[in-house]
Amino acid sequence: MLIPASRSLRRLVMTPALGPSSRAWGGFCIADRCSEDEILSSVDAAGTAARGLHDFYAGVSVSLAEMLISPEFLFRFKTMEPDPASPGHERMDGFSKASELSFFLWKHDS
Repeated sequence: MLIPASRSLRRLVMTPALGPSSRAWGGFCIADRCSEDEILSSVDAAGTAARGLHDFYAGVSVSLAEMLISPEFLFRFKTMEPDPASPGHERMDGFSKASELSFFLWKHDS
């Protein structure tokens, strides 16, 4: 099944002179945790493949395959941040807490 692509997203990927706009591509990232460099890399990979294969969807599939084999997608990482309530200590950030809760709830169904 093909996902309809907006005209602006097709133009972004197929036309290298436009330069990638991270906000246009950011919806493809996992929970908005992609850095600007990761987004630019994904857009570049999609654009290169799309232009080389003359197919927008082939370009997007290359970029999505790159994301799906990344360690950040395959493994669970906890991101820590300074704990303002306890100086010198760290705590999990909000995304890591939500992920842990999600895995806990999925594992403990009754």
